[in-house]
Amino acid sequence: SWVGVVGFGKGPDFTITVAVHSNDLIILRINQTSKSPIVKTLKWFQDQTKKIICLHFSPCGYWLIIICVDTTHVLIPAYWIVTDYNSSVNSGLIQPNFSWATKQIGSLNEITIISTKYNKTDSVSDCVWWQTFDGIDILIRSTFTGNLHFLKVQSKSDIFEIHIGEPISSIRTLVSFEKSYKKFLIVRTLKGNYWSLLLEISSDKEQKHMKINSILTSQGKPPFLPEIISTFPRESKIVPSVLSMDPSFVGLIDPQNNTLLVYNENFTFVFQVKTPSNPILCALSQKILFILSEGNILHIFSITHESPSNGKLLIVSE
Repeated sequence: SWVGVVGFGKGPDFTITVAVHSNDLIILRINQTSKSPIVKTLKWFQDQTKKIICLHFSPCGYWLIIICVDTTHVLIPAYWIVTDYNSSVNSGLIQPNFSWATKQIGSLNEITIISTKYNKTDSVSDCVWWQTFDGIDILIRSTFTGNLHFLKVQSKSDIFEIHIGEPISSIRTLVSFEKSYKKFLIVRTLKGNYWSLLLEISSDKEQKHMKINSILTSQGKPPFLPEIISTFPRESKIVPSVLSMDPSFVGLIDPQNNTLLVYNENFTFVFQVKTPSNPILCALSQKILFILSEGNILHIFSITHESPSNGKLLIVSE
């Protein structure tokens, strides 16, 4: 069976991946420090109206949110399900600990259905889970009619929307760590254009008390307005990327040349890498570039002075 949708999350001492297969199975896998990987298979609704359009892990990696064709929003306590956390707590083997997780926003034993009020004819194309600097969880949905919907996860309520003006195919978040912290939303439209939307900005991180300005409180006012990114090539497509703190980047795939184009947080071209066809995920961490391609093959490159080495350091297939 083919894999339709994939996702990646990261917690304090674990990484978690999800793959949605064509036979209505969701495969969740957790890799924990000094422990063997754990894999859990979930049977999804055998209903075409519940076909999964997009999904995204919470920034802490504990929760997974899924949006279906009929606009149903499903919140899954992914970490707790895979690790059988609740069974361990109930049996007294471990003590419950929520210190690193997002506030409890749903049941830890079963899925939570989130009802929304937006127009159900406004078909969703993608989603991201954005956590603000002060800990508010926001689900951002993009639609094929060019809208961005903002939903507050804790209260399960829609708060506002922004219109881009072009049908949207995919969205990603980008974090900039310069003198001030910035978070952007990168939007790709069906016309091949790329837009950036500033979500929030903090004052100089060296100041004793950081001041935060956010799109949540400044809707429709500069600088929180969508702007087209002229430096990105129109024919490329965004690759889902795991953004690391040093540095943050945007990975764009040139499908004609099988090349990954890497841009920094200022949307400036940095380097490019030849890739296998149809990369699924890419990640940059500690000067190592990881690219996951079809067939679950992991390609690993070293990066020196912002340029990757010519050869692959390692290829892992599993």
